[in-house]
Amino acid sequence: MDPAPWRDMNECEETNGGCEALCCNTIGSFCCKCPLGQELMEDGKTCQAEVGHSFAAPIHAQQ
Repeated sequence: MDPAPWRDMNECEETNGGCEALCCNTIGSFCCKCPLGQELMEDGKTCQAEVGHSFAAPIHAQQ
């Protein structure tokens, strides 16, 4: 008996893989990633600001 052809499923196609931010499909699985300045929480799906980072706009000196 020949094995059935294996086909990867894109878990990110439906509900973004359950990821809050970025879903990255891999062969046989997927992973969640966060934007720059955020880190992935222990649940592997949600993001929060990295400790010590501020999201305030930079201050520019007037000329």
